[in-house]
Amino acid sequence: MLTSRVGRSIVTVALVALSLAVGFLIGHVYGTGTFPLAQTQQIRMPDAASVTLHETQTVLEPLREQEYREGYTCLDFAWEAMRAMRWQGYETLIVVLELDPEPHHAVLLVPTTDEGWIFMDPQCGGCPLKPTVGGKYFNRTITGIYVLQMELVEIEEFFSGTYES
Repeated sequence: MLTSRVGRSIVTVALVALSLAVGFLIGHVYGTGTFPLAQTQQIRMPDAASVTLHETQTVLEPLREQEYREGYTCLDFAWEAMRAMRWQGYETLIVVLELDPEPHHAVLLVPTTDEGWIFMDPQCGGCPLKPTVGGKYFNRTITGIYVLQMELVEIEEFFSGTYES
């Protein structure tokens, strides 16, 4: 009986490890177009503004199939869309539209060659937006437009209470 438990545990651990390895390889191939263990030359990433509106919408189209669910918000859509764009080598930023009444909404800001800087809602597969402070978004007033930024902070500073975000 003990031997069968140990055997099942070993099989389970092996399957999890195999799943993680295959997932990494698939993600790497999808993101870079190369197999990570192969001897290849460095990939030249495209310039930041080398994407068109149509190419952006093509990259974001699969997100249209995602749905809101508990714990999956517009910010999750924006993170997933930003990651998909950056894996293809395209620059993008997450922008938060401050709305009244709340909740606020997260969208993307993408530099394109044909349309300049455009705001895109990843939840509709990359619908272009033209938000302005004082304008409307789904019958709510836009009171602010903010670029989401991250910064590195030393852990000691964070826990000491001296860090100001």
